[in-house]
Amino acid sequence: MKKLPVVKSLTRALRNKTILEHSGISARAYLTPQNLHTLVIFPDMLQASAFIQDCKALYPDSNAYLLNELPLSSDNDEGLKALLLERGETLLRWSNTHGIIAASPGSLMSSCLSGGTTKKISKSEKFDVDEIKLWLEISGYKRSNLVWSPGQYIQRGFILDIYDPAYVLPLRFEFFDDELERIGSFLPDTQKSSTDLMSLDEIILHGMNESVRVQPQNLLPPDTLIILNDPNKIESQAESFIWLWREIFSEIKAGYHVENWQKVYFDLAVFPIIRISNDETKSDAQFDTDSLPAFKGGTNIIFGLCENLKNN
Repeated sequence: MKKLPVVKSLTRALRNKTILEHSGISARAYLTPQNLHTLVIFPDMLQASAFIQDCKALYPDSNAYLLNELPLSSDNDEGLKALLLERGETLLRWSNTHGIIAASPGSLMSSCLSGGTTKKISKSEKFDVDEIKLWLEISGYKRSNLVWSPGQYIQRGFILDIYDPAYVLPLRFEFFDDELERIGSFLPDTQKSSTDLMSLDEIILHGMNESVRVQPQNLLPPDTLIILNDPNKIESQAESFIWLWREIFSEIKAGYHVENWQKVYFDLAVFPIIRISNDETKSDAQFDTDSLPAFKGGTNIIFGLCENLKNN
């Protein structure tokens, strides 16, 4: 079998090709194109999460996102809209940049929310905290004693905390009377201010009630490249996911809509697809990386090995 160059083998937008490879998650992170809209699908969220962590370690300045699954439990109605919106906003942020998003079959089969009302808050305008709280209530936010989950808010004196699902961290507005002095973020586990958003002049809040429910594949940009890691396991995990969903929810559950994997895959087939498998009999090209060890934070070692593979 013809061996393809290490990096070029994945950067080419091959349609429905299978590549034989034996490397770990870190090697896939190294090989995945950074300058494209790349959707990388793994059999489960554990692998998808590890892949994104390695992408961020190997390329600290890259855009790498994780499309989370919805929790499959019968008592999670509270905050469901926030989780649906968070998924939709994650896809939107990825779509607006060139980068990588990792997903599992379960995260692609579940619906998300997109669009809806927005509200701009600016330091140059009058800060009416009562008006903002009314907008939050109308838009689907819930008042909480402590803001730690998307969709919650609380006012404590001259501080208004809001966990907008569109952002990774909750927002903190510090004001005095009708003047907004600071817009920042904080860590939900410690409630301490974060350095991620030191100070902004304005920010957009996203409402949840008027958002439209869509399937993730309908939000993919037209130039998306899809990489399937072990297609057989992905299909098996998809069947397990929908079986579990039907076992937990014996009837249609408000807020939950799960597509059949065959329908999702049919929709994805309009994009260039690279299928990575260890089944040599079904391979169109072979990519042998047996000598590449698992990545454990040794960036110099992993880069050196990959460069040697590429040059040879």
